[in-house]
Amino acid sequence: MQKITSLLFCLCCLVSLSNAQIVVTSFVPPDNSQPELVICGAPATFTMEIVGNEAENIVLDLDMTFNGMTGIEYIPGSFMPQINEDASNLQQPSIGLGDVDGTQIFTFEAVVDCEMIGYLEGGGLAIFDFEFAYQDTAGMSFSYNFQNSSANGFQEFNNSIRIPNIAIIGGTNTAYVADDLGEMYTREVRIEQSGLVSSLEELVLEISYGAGVSVTDQQINGIPVDPADFVLVSSGTVADVYQLTLDMADFATYNIGDGDNLFESPTVDPADNEFFIWSEKVTIEDCEARGTLFEASWGCNGEDCNTTDTQFDAALSTNPPNIVVTRQTRAYPACFEGATLHTYTIENTGTGYATNLLFRIRTENQNYSGLDASTMTYQIGTGAVQSFDVNELSNPVNLPA
Repeated sequence: MQKITSLLFCLCCLVSLSNAQIVVTSFVPPDNSQPELVICGAPATFTMEIVGNEAENIVLDLDMTFNGMTGIEYIPGSFMPQINEDASNLQQPSIGLGDVDGTQIFTFEAVVDCEMIGYLEGGGLAIFDFEFAYQDTAGMSFSYNFQNSSANGFQEFNNSIRIPNIAIIGGTNTAYVADDLGEMYTREVRIEQSGLVSSLEELVLEISYGAGVSVTDQQINGIPVDPADFVLVSSGTVADVYQLTLDMADFATYNIGDGDNLFESPTVDPADNEFFIWSEKVTIEDCEARGTLFEASWGCNGEDCNTTDTQFDAALSTNPPNIVVTRQTRAYPACFEGATLHTYTIENTGTGYATNLLFRIRTENQNYSGLDASTMTYQIGTGAVQSFDVNELSNPVNLPA
């Protein structure tokens, strides 16, 4: 009877030794009401609560790869408290947590990059896999797996991930004064951060100026852009392409945003979106190829996450000319019985200048033998009478309103 009692006692010892365990009781992703876990943004903090019962030598294998997708990375040294870590693989760090007997709150940081956008748009779920290995006080080994999935009563953190978006809202072209070639006008373009509850630390502008325009005096919010920063990246007969990179220091320099050196949409209200006004002086040099392409892009790790572009043409005339030709009635002489002076009045009845007005004089038989070149003249208003070049039979002039 004594041997049986000893055996039962030892069985009870084994059962009690197997009670050591840990359980994740809380997993809190970054606050989705604040621009914290932003694509290509600053590191954001995750919080996890573990309840342990005599769990010792805990080692966490944190798998952040989302079925092999590497759109998120661990910030080395951020998992706290910890004993040690191996963060050589930023998507799957190994972290020594030490001993837990009771409740312990841990925090760690991570960043997300461009790959996350495609993963989420494809219906992917933001789920971490936590694989714990630990021992009890007697040295017996145990393991515990946790995922922050709805199937486990927790929540995927898709809603915590914020994606910036750049909108080139439109341009305001200040009206011409006279609508003349060579005239200069002001173009204004509004560039807005419209990715709700998100922020950017860097933005790249690329502007392609068509061959028909000359553009100067580029400004952001009324502050001149440093020519050394506005770099010509390519030049050709079709367009000249310039690029400007704006970082956090530039956001401050050009008074972009609320002073926190970020370009952001701080709330879910689009009225709070931050924006800036790009302005420049545009001179029309040609009637063709006058388009300008504005392109805004952002990204990280050498990759563009998103690019937005908008085409702007040179401002159309707001004061168009209107050419009216009238002929003074004359009696025509019989054939070979002399010449008659013919007078034509060419009038601009519009509100704007008619530039490079072209005269062409043709006779019905397509030859000019019946024209007396010495009598061909023109006069603008009350100005001087000027000769007409009969050899070209065309003369470019400017006809005012």
